[in-house]
Formats: sequence, structure tokens, C-alpha cells
Amino acid sequence: MDDTNSVYSIHFVTSSDGTKIGYRQKGSGPGLILVHGGMGSSQSFMTLATLLSDDFKVYIPDRRGRGLSGPVGKNYGILKEIDDLDAIIKKTNAHYIFGLGSGAIIAIKSSLYLPSIKKVALYEPPLATNHS
Repeated sequence: MDDTNSVYSIHFVTSSDGTKIGYRQKGSGPGLILVHGGMGSSQSFMTLATLLSDDFKVYIPDRRGRGLSGPVGKNYGILKEIDDLDAIIKKTNAHYIFGLGSGAIIAIKSSLYLPSIKKVALYEPPLATNHS
């Protein structure tokens, strides 16, 4: 399946501080949220979302300051990202999260704060090893 422009819908949630967070949605099945890295956007995950959409209802948010979402705003940090993810989870009832790069850090940290997350998959989290 290589049709990354196949049908998807666009939705919005409001995070706890009032920031609008936009996301793309496609597919059917259990809910899976794809969290892109620092240099990406929801568009970066459209091929992956298409491949997963036969088995999952895939939600692809734009993180703050990108694409469909509002600006990063004051006091931006990981806790704001967790709040944004929580707003999406509450609206969609998705329980699975995949994170790439800095999105992987958001995914794993969110799993510590949000008990509704049941499974997390990480790809290339930027973690230092051996004190490097």
C-alpha cells in the first residue's frame, strides 16, 4: 500500500492551557497515536499511518508549533506535551502510543503520567548512554 494521500480526516482538541492541537485520523480498529519527532509533523507519518490503518485507527497529531496545532506558548516543556497527548487520548480513547525521536521521549514520559496508555513503542529515542 503506497497511497499516502488516501482518505483521512482532520480533528482538533483543546489542551488544558487552551492550545488547539490538530490531528489527522485514518483507519479502523484499536486507537494508536503516532508522536513525531522534533523536526517532523503529522505529514511525516502519513505513509506509516496508511500501512497501519487496516489494523488500527491511527491518530497523527501535530505537536505544538507545527502544522494544524497552535503555538508552543509560555512555559513550554514536556508537561505541555503530556497535556496535549492526554487531551487526544481523552477524546479518542486510544490506548497505544508510538513515538519517534523526541516523540519517543514524550511517549514514554506520558506513559508514566497517564494510566490510560496501555502500550508504548519507541523508535530512536535520543537517550545518552555510558554518560555520553
